[in-house]
Parts: sequence; C-alpha cells; structure tokens
Amino acid sequence: KTEKVLDKKKLLLPPSVLIKDINFSYDEKMAFSLKNINMRIDKGEKIAIVGRNGSGKTTLLNLILGLYLPQKGTILLDDQSIENYDLEGHSLCLMSQNFNLYSTTLKNNINMGEFKYTEEEIQKAAHSADCDDFIKKLPFGLDSTLGRDIYENAIELSGGEAQKVALARVFLSNANLIIMDEPTAAVESLSGVSTIKRILEKFSDKTVIMVTHRLDITKFVDKIYVMDNGEIVESG
Repeated sequence: KTEKVLDKKKLLLPPSVLIKDINFSYDEKMAFSLKNINMRIDKGEKIAIVGRNGSGKTTLLNLILGLYLPQKGTILLDDQSIENYDLEGHSLCLMSQNFNLYSTTLKNNINMGEFKYTEEEIQKAAHSADCDDFIKKLPFGLDSTLGRDIYENAIELSGGEAQKVALARVFLSNANLIIMDEPTAAVESLSGVSTIKRILEKFSDKTVIMVTHRLDITKFVDKIYVMDNGEIVESG
C-alpha cells in the first residue's frame, strides 16, 4: 500500500480534466445520482457548475477529487486516470462547503499551520478575501484567537466572516488545481462578486472548478455547466 502511494503522480502543472460517460450511485441498489456526465476542462480553464440543490454538483466534485469512483466512465487528469494522482498537499486547493475554523489565532487559521508564509503574504491574502473590515475591529487583529471552547476571551465570527477566512486560504495557495464548492454562499453579494473576480485573476494560469448557485459570479468564468437531476442539461 505504501509503495502504491509513493508511485502516485503530483500535479506539477495546471491539469486538463476529462470526464467521460460518468454514471455514479452511492448505493448500487439505488438509482444513479449522476448520469451520462461528459465534461472537458482545458489547462488553465475556469468553469462554473450551477444548478438547484440536489442536482449532483457536489457529488461530481467528489468524483473529480477521487473521493469516490464511478460505476461507469472515466475521469482523466492530463489524459491519465485520476487514480494515478496524489491530490493531497499543495497541488490541489479545495474550499468545501464544510470548511473548518480551528481554536487558534486568525493568522494560523489562514496559513493552516504552514509557517513558510510571511506576515505580509497572510495580510495580503486576508485583504484580497475582503477581511479588512472585521479584522481591524478585532482586539489583536490577525493575532486574535478563535475557539471559546479553549480560550476564554476568544472572538466569534459570523458565517460570512468565517467564509472570508476560508477564502483567504485560497488566496494564500499556489496550487495548480483550484476547486471551490459554494465559496460565497454566506458572503454579501457585492463582496462575493469582487472576491471571486480577484481569485480568478490571481489564478489566471491555473485550472479552476467552481460550484455555485450564484449566477452573478459566473460571468467571470470561461464556461458554465448547468446540472439538473444528476445530468448536465446545458453548457456554454
């Protein structure tokens, strides 16, 4: 098992993604959650996947991440099976809907314990994610502590503020594949639009896949896929 992991490839460059004839069900006794999914994402392309809740958007992301394998069809990164790749570490930046904040400083929540980043880089990421307004109100700025379960005087963030911290992590990344699932769901509309625009500008040469229900941020991507009932019903 260890040798198999060591043999896996790293994403050293922004990849192309080919999804071909995918059918998937969480339970073989149930109907398919995804049906006949076909999608091609070129290197450095920015795509948005939109659709109603339950249409299969997050399930499709889970397959692209290699968390599940389809019952039928293939997913290729640079024309090789996704199973051949190690998507952990710095080759992939994932912002999921269920991101976590930790009982430590706001700074450590942004750099995720990676002390290679400078203070200036962390501040710039926070600024890009539109965190300035609430950070300047905190008693110790980026050194303010989260987690009242551990720290008596810890601060509490709103849902929108917490999501901006998660977005700051994206800005700090230098990954070749960026995947975001509803990255601005809790952020006010104007701030969310400008933040996504800045993300796509920063990662202009990277491959970016974004799931969103907000059509106001899809105008910045190269292509939009519309999903309904587990199928792609429109693209353009």
